[in-house]
Amino acid sequence: MQHRPKLQGADSQELANSATNLRLPASKSLDYTDTMSSATEAPIDMNQYEAVRRGVGWIDLSRRGKLLATGPDRVSFLHSMISNDVEKLEEMAGRYATFLTAQGKIVADFYIYKLADGMLLDLESAIVEKTRETLEQYIIMDDVELRDASQDYAHASLQGPRSAELVRNLFGCRTPEVRLGMECADWRSQPVMIICKADLGSQGFELLAPAGTGPELRAAAFESASGWGMEQISPQVQEVLRIESGIPLYGRELDESRYPMEARLDEALSFDKGCYIGQEVVAKATYIGGVSRRLVRIAFDPGAPPPLESRLYSREGKKAGLVTSSAYSPAAGGPIGLGYVKKAFAEPGTQLEAAWSEQERRPARIVEAFD
Repeated sequence: MQHRPKLQGADSQELANSATNLRLPASKSLDYTDTMSSATEAPIDMNQYEAVRRGVGWIDLSRRGKLLATGPDRVSFLHSMISNDVEKLEEMAGRYATFLTAQGKIVADFYIYKLADGMLLDLESAIVEKTRETLEQYIIMDDVELRDASQDYAHASLQGPRSAELVRNLFGCRTPEVRLGMECADWRSQPVMIICKADLGSQGFELLAPAGTGPELRAAAFESASGWGMEQISPQVQEVLRIESGIPLYGRELDESRYPMEARLDEALSFDKGCYIGQEVVAKATYIGGVSRRLVRIAFDPGAPPPLESRLYSREGKKAGLVTSSAYSPAAGGPIGLGYVKKAFAEPGTQLEAAWSEQERRPARIVEAFD
């Protein structure tokens, strides 16, 4: 899997006629599940959409959950639990990871950051308690404490090609350049952590600040970007951008029925760190047996997006898979989606049919990118 593909300009006719190797980025855990429960088909605010594509957009992520691990054994404990390497993680840097069942399926996906006084996990708010309770079952002799720190932070994201410029103007400091690298700025006597993280735009940064500073920070950002056409991005526009970017979401593409390998979460896996929960299953699937399904990007013929969980069929009528997310895409000029298909149907260019209802099927195709 190529890391963080940037969708290069193919028009809708090109989507119909050509595609190459599919590349999906790791899940970015953007916490949309409370607001996006069905296919996105209503017209979106194009000012917001264009802000992310051409300028900068503000996304409020304060609803995201946080777990803080403290204690002298916090690094060694988490290293033995999760799917990525924690021991080699430098201070003020992050990694993407998963916590798996013993059968190798996804309990949670998250970003983990090494701070001076603890390890901070950034994850979906809906799975904070489940993740904490499950991890705590494995604490026996380890001197480590897990605490729900969701209320400790204001959390926002700046996405778009002018986001670095805005960060420099706002904080007067350099921007981190390495993915998930961090810088700490002193802003109005408050510490703000700046994380290099382009999720929905060509460039992007997340901001973690003390709880209660969010409104003031937002106002300062909009003032600094005055005249740029900066917009606050709604959940609906976020969802369209997420699907265009091929980002799997917990509760849609990811849950305890899925393996990280079929979801193409290569970024979340270390293959040389040693044992962790579910590691044997991951290793066997990677090096020996493979997986039977793959997460793919799907383009549909013009019209409304298909309903979520629409069935996918081969042109010969064989069951091929399932649509997990869908929306109308300005970039593609038509409906698009994400979904799981059987491995035999996962190659870009594969022609399928999507069932809008029991009586209606429409053409669909596996693609590499949506724009």
